[in-house]
Amino acid sequence: MSEIIYLVHIHLVPHPAGMELPGYTGAVITAALPIDAGVHHVSVHPSDGPNPVVGLYLESRTLSRAEALARDLWETVADSHAWLRGWAFLRAEVPLIPVRH
Repeated sequence: MSEIIYLVHIHLVPHPAGMELPGYTGAVITAALPIDAGVHHVSVHPSDGPNPVVGLYLESRTLSRAEALARDLWETVADSHAWLRGWAFLRAEVPLIPVRH
């Protein structure tokens, strides 16, 4: 089975002090990821609704593996950058977007 690129949203719990994710968070995440992680792009939405969201475009063989990989990657980056631990992991999911024909 070949790899597919998924957009996985990592939903985070708001910071307890009410801080937004800094604008440079995407660059920090990108720099902290292993080269072979299969991540093609990182985008950060500091206040997307009630929770901040990090979007990862990543390669995976299955949707469920992509979501699990996103969680693992977040935990790896948060472990290496203590200031990111202020935004606790809530869930990782691929947004399902309906397509009209």
